[in-house]
Amino acid sequence: MKKKIVIILLTAILLALMLPMTSFAFVPPPTYDTVTIDDAYIATNGNTYTIAGTDYTLLRIDTTQPVIVTQSSSTPTKYFAILAVCNNVDLTIDSVSIKANYISDPILGNTGFTYAMVFLGTGNTLTLVGDNKLEGYSNPGVSVSSGAELTIEGSGSLTAIGGTNSAGIGGGYDTSGGIITINSGTIDAMGGNYGAGIGGGKSGNAGTISVTGGRVIATGNNAAGIGSGYQGDGGAVSISGGVVFADGWRDDIGDALGSDGTVSISGSSAVFLKDNWSNAIITVTHTLHDDEDLTGTKAYGYTLPTTWTSGTAFAWLAEYTVTYEHGSNATFEAGVTTTEKVHGELSPSNAPTVVPNKGYQFTGWTDGIILGDLEDFTITSDTTLTAVMGVKTVSDKTGDVTGKLVDSAGNPLAGYKITIHSTPATTTTDANGVFRFSGVSFDSHTLFIRNASSTLIEQFSLIFTKSNATSSSISGDTITLLYKGSTALIHLDLQANAALDGVSFLDATFVANAINPQTSEQTWFDYVVGFFKNIF
Repeated sequence: MKKKIVIILLTAILLALMLPMTSFAFVPPPTYDTVTIDDAYIATNGNTYTIAGTDYTLLRIDTTQPVIVTQSSSTPTKYFAILAVCNNVDLTIDSVSIKANYISDPILGNTGFTYAMVFLGTGNTLTLVGDNKLEGYSNPGVSVSSGAELTIEGSGSLTAIGGTNSAGIGGGYDTSGGIITINSGTIDAMGGNYGAGIGGGKSGNAGTISVTGGRVIATGNNAAGIGSGYQGDGGAVSISGGVVFADGWRDDIGDALGSDGTVSISGSSAVFLKDNWSNAIITVTHTLHDDEDLTGTKAYGYTLPTTWTSGTAFAWLAEYTVTYEHGSNATFEAGVTTTEKVHGELSPSNAPTVVPNKGYQFTGWTDGIILGDLEDFTITSDTTLTAVMGVKTVSDKTGDVTGKLVDSAGNPLAGYKITIHSTPATTTTDANGVFRFSGVSFDSHTLFIRNASSTLIEQFSLIFTKSNATSSSISGDTITLLYKGSTALIHLDLQANAALDGVSFLDATFVANAINPQTSEQTWFDYVVGFFKNIF
């Protein structure tokens, strides 16, 4: 029997040797270099290291001098890892993409790295420039485990993805997160299965996590968004600035089947919890807004993560009072509110309408330092914004637009708010339904019509032009308005409908014809515009 087995084995070996060698093509494991950036390296080579596309390197950083790591290609490198071995490492990454790729094979042996970036010491800083992505294999994208410290800042972004059982930023399997502080930058941290977005890996505790600024999205996978991994304990989470979006299992911020931690929310921060309330002990100075619908792209003025497309969210928001003042050479529209409570980002639709005095035009808002549109301001304290007026210049590049708003019976509609944007300017129809804009640029504009309650009734595109055309025209929702010397008139015909809150538009034909001028200097064009579309 033994003889037969030996014969069979020998036969199998001979047959194998007779097969083409390509069937057993041997790919040797890559040869890894270890490059240590220390003071001596920097003295000879400088402080910048560029990752090449075929770079099989373990990059050790063992210096407190600033080190910059860049990459020559946007394609993620598979066989590269960064290991910060000393305290007080000052590392900047600029457009770096590392995807750990570890293979255990009986022929090739163990090849690759299970981590993309590791910080071992204390007092470390990671500065972000450009868009960066770090993905672990069975370790965190950025490893900061118990006993290590890391502060993340900069103007760039970081996507950190943990491997199985690991956090996006923090600890790996059975490892707690260290001391992690985020001061600025755009961070998207996603845990692998059973790992927190930021915090502990599976069975790992949260550690100490602080957010003082930036935009942070933290997604746990069967773990907290910010906090512990699966079956780990919540740690100490403090959020005093920036915008934070947390999505986890059991707790969006806190623990995942472990002991409750503590969460402090204060300062100018805005904190959104996706689905699961935090069981941690919360200390908060903000106002809670719950059941926010996530079907849109924004909530309370903040742009939501692209994956938050359904359900509801809880929001802890700081509230500040913004006071609007019209300053000299302008007034506000009658009856408008001049103060509002703001959650950090201004909503232009809530601002009072500025009515310039004759000869002036509205140029923007100022808080005494910044001059710009409302979108330029981030409110982090009670603020007063004052309208800034400029002297209007009249040239052959502008003209006046006069309109009349009537109902289907020809009766004037008074008190309606007409806004022309790209100028921008707003006015109110008078007792005769007439409105007027002076110094409108020959350009493309959007015309908004609101009723006396400021409800938007309709908007359409308006092309104001000075050309050799003999008449104006309409195509769809775009009106081309021809200016011929002194002013131009838009005659808007509204259909009354009490069952539809008093007003509806009907989409119909358009009539344009010259009528008798009111003065020898004026030529009026009458536009009867209807829209076969109910607005309400």
